[in-house]
Amino acid sequence: MIIIDKLIIYIFCILLSIKECGGDNTIVLALVFLSLTSFYMVANKDKMKDILIMIYVLSFVMYPSGFVFLPMFLYDWMEEKKIWQLVSCFFVWIYHMGQVHFRIEFLVLIPLTVYLFYKTKDLKLSKEQKILLRDQEVEKQLLLKKKNELLYNQMKNQVHMAILTERNRIAREIHDHVGHMISSCILQVGAITTIVKREEEKALLGQLKTTLDEAMNQIRSSVHNIFDESVDLEAELKKTIKILEKFHIDFLYDVSGEMEKDIKFSILAVVKEATNNIVKYSNGDKVVLQLREHPAFYQLLISDNGTNKSRNVTGIGLNSMSERIEKLKGIFRINNEYGFEIFISIPKKS
Repeated sequence: MIIIDKLIIYIFCILLSIKECGGDNTIVLALVFLSLTSFYMVANKDKMKDILIMIYVLSFVMYPSGFVFLPMFLYDWMEEKKIWQLVSCFFVWIYHMGQVHFRIEFLVLIPLTVYLFYKTKDLKLSKEQKILLRDQEVEKQLLLKKKNELLYNQMKNQVHMAILTERNRIAREIHDHVGHMISSCILQVGAITTIVKREEEKALLGQLKTTLDEAMNQIRSSVHNIFDESVDLEAELKKTIKILEKFHIDFLYDVSGEMEKDIKFSILAVVKEATNNIVKYSNGDKVVLQLREHPAFYQLLISDNGTNKSRNVTGIGLNSMSERIEKLKGIFRINNEYGFEIFISIPKKS
């Protein structure tokens, strides 16, 4: 819009220049003031704009007939509205008062210039406000989306924790009540067997005891399976690293799917052993524990920034960790070049 406004003003100024000054001076003046207003549009520093305004004024000094291009100066001046610039132009006009003649067309062009400037300014502000409102709306939508995702994840975690809690409760109920009753039955059958004389009855009681023993073993197996599946690995890892209270801990748990039971307990055992070693041997102040899930494998990183180079890398605990991971066909690596780092990669079961 600014370019269109200046083009309209520029055309009117050229027409006035032709009428006032003739064709020869018009070409020179038109090029000078076109260059000035063009440079003013691309100038991005206040000092540069001040210099261009002063060149405007000097042009009026050198070319009194150039006052017909005063609307071009006025349009650019209204952007900054520095009084000293307008005063300088006024004194130049006083200096050339005898040579400058304002026609009625010129007096109409100045109000037109002011009108075009403020119209374009209002349109620009309106456009900026629309862009701002649009950006604010987009930002609100993004924030709302993030809040919804956060609420969904919190609800998902709460449901998951509720399921694990219920599984634990069921496992305890079975273990404490049903298991206790079957154990009592087994003891009673054993007591009855000792006082029964007939071999046929002893055989029947033996079969009953065998059945009860098998039922008890199945209950124990089921209870252990329920309990193992109800273990929340993230919560257990957070409990484990509580012994690292004197260290700054960088903890990251990025596992979304359900992890296999043997992998879960192997990772938990490795972390427990590693944290115990850090407490015993590390002289650092920072620990990194990161567990990430990838499409085909799990990745565990445990490191500290201790500088104790005498730490044993072939101890019983580390060998036990390595054996656990190798049974799962995983990779176990130790690096003590910068602190002490344990890197583990375990493939998922297909």
